[in-house]
Amino acid sequence: MNESGMNMEPTNLDIFLSEVKKTGESKLVGIYHQVPFRMFSPHYQRVEGLRNYMNEPRNKVLNSLIEIALDQVFENLSKDPEVYKAVMTEVYKINIGESFDGSGDLSND
Repeated sequence: MNESGMNMEPTNLDIFLSEVKKTGESKLVGIYHQVPFRMFSPHYQRVEGLRNYMNEPRNKVLNSLIEIALDQVFENLSKDPEVYKAVMTEVYKINIGESFDGSGDLSND
């Protein structure tokens, strides 16, 4: 934090934009879960455009975009404590260890 009390750490959006602009890089660390889903065509085109330009695996780009979106959603949900608490109760019901089914290898996406 700086003197005015503002957080000086880069946000996930800041980090992602630095990767797009090729001025920074990051690595995903943690447990991965395979989650098949279908993408709306315009979203797919935009994701593919980003990943091709960035020369990064699709999975890394998608994880970054989801992380940015979740940051925004949960930041806004926190303004309604009742809803935030209910959502977080559901979040904590998910046992990550028991549901692990991914290799964690980003090269096979």
